[in-house]
Amino acid sequence: MLINLLLPIVFLFFGLWAVEMPFRGYITHLLPFVTLFFVLHLLAQKWMRHPSERGLQWRGMLLKLGTWPVYVLALIYAIVGKKVPWFPTSKRRNRGGAPMLVLPQLLIVLLSIAAIAWGWHSPLRDFEGTQLMMFFASLNCVLMLQPSW
Repeated sequence: MLINLLLPIVFLFFGLWAVEMPFRGYITHLLPFVTLFFVLHLLAQKWMRHPSERGLQWRGMLLKLGTWPVYVLALIYAIVGKKVPWFPTSKRRNRGGAPMLVLPQLLIVLLSIAAIAWGWHSPLRDFEGTQLMMFFASLNCVLMLQPSW
């Protein structure tokens, strides 16, 4: 997820290419992938035990997008060999928030907005690849700024 979030930012600020293809070619390659993804997801519904687990789990998709910092930190800890003790989750409701937990997501959103502004004023603004990366950066912002329903 982190790589997917950073690619539009890196491209718009530094002009480094992740993919070099026109938008139509991108869509031509993306549609079979997305179609297969949804077909496999719907076929897997056969093994879901509870009826509430069936269908498209869009909340789970957004949760995956929002929890990327946890997985990045876990990867770093695994690489350096740091042991992390297990603590059970408190069952009491916490009225206070934990604003520090959203700092990585907020940083990505702010960097994406800055990258979009930079791309908008770039001499490559009319280039199809720049417009595509501006779209992806905007999509990342919209998806990461979803309210909790």
